[in-house]
Amino acid sequence: MRNFTPPLWITSADDPDDEYFSRRLSRRAKSGELTRVRQGLFRPTTVWHNLKPWEQYRMRIEAVHRTARSAPIFCHRAAAQMWGIPVITIPATVDTYEGRSGGGHSGAGVHRHRADLAKVCTARVDGLIVTSKLQTARDLAVVLPFPEAVAAMDRILSPRLLVGERRSGPIQKSQMEISMKLLPHANHIRRVERVLSFADGLSGSPGESLSRAYMKQFGFLAPELQHEVRDGQGRIGYTDFYWNELGLVGEFDGWVKYSRGEYLAGDLPAEALWKEKIREDRIRATGLRVIRWMWPEVSNPDLLRQRLLGAGLRPQ
Repeated sequence: MRNFTPPLWITSADDPDDEYFSRRLSRRAKSGELTRVRQGLFRPTTVWHNLKPWEQYRMRIEAVHRTARSAPIFCHRAAAQMWGIPVITIPATVDTYEGRSGGGHSGAGVHRHRADLAKVCTARVDGLIVTSKLQTARDLAVVLPFPEAVAAMDRILSPRLLVGERRSGPIQKSQMEISMKLLPHANHIRRVERVLSFADGLSGSPGESLSRAYMKQFGFLAPELQHEVRDGQGRIGYTDFYWNELGLVGEFDGWVKYSRGEYLAGDLPAEALWKEKIREDRIRATGLRVIRWMWPEVSNPDLLRQRLLGAGLRPQ
């Protein structure tokens, strides 16, 4: 996930000396010129519609922060979004923690979770208070579907820095094991334990994490991650998935691999595609088979299952 710099807000407080300014903003919102993100906070509709869903979600989080009477503690998927931990399904509400004496209810676009705030581990990301990356991944493992929870857990186990941190080492599984034992309910501990035991920091992207989790749910043979393939010229590269028993390489192709600067290594998208073709040709020349899939298959697990069955994978 890339850093996202939010555009400036248009607010009803921009011209406090004009008693009609707020009314004009409301009329512009009704006409469709502006989009009201939250009470008193607006974006030009053209700008808002050009944002990706996760960028809009990031803006909604900031809007909750700006309009709150006291600084909220963002948790669950809101905290994940701030850290740069994968959020696969964008929620309709923004998650926050509040003390046990609070309402703990959803309303006005906010889902308030009651918690003992003395036991909530927090950090600051872009000026907002969020749950620590360890607690964020733990909380997500409790509430999210297994594949989405795996994507989050894989990411915090990875040595790659998160968007929301400048320097830090990856979370160790032993740290999560200690943290999950603090959960009050045995079924919550079991959910985290299941996700943690399967998670692997070698996963290179959310799409790879989801794919691997679905493979487990399908009952397929577990692949080896980041397998090195070599030929007479030397190292060809590392594969997303490898099944030695089948002589099969699996590659998840998220379009970001060919469109974002951090993946292109200075290449133009067309050059990156050409290099990938050469890489695949070399892999095939070693006698291995190669199967590829993209987000449409990951978004529809039945399609992914059929694709993998067609390559020879079978439930164990």
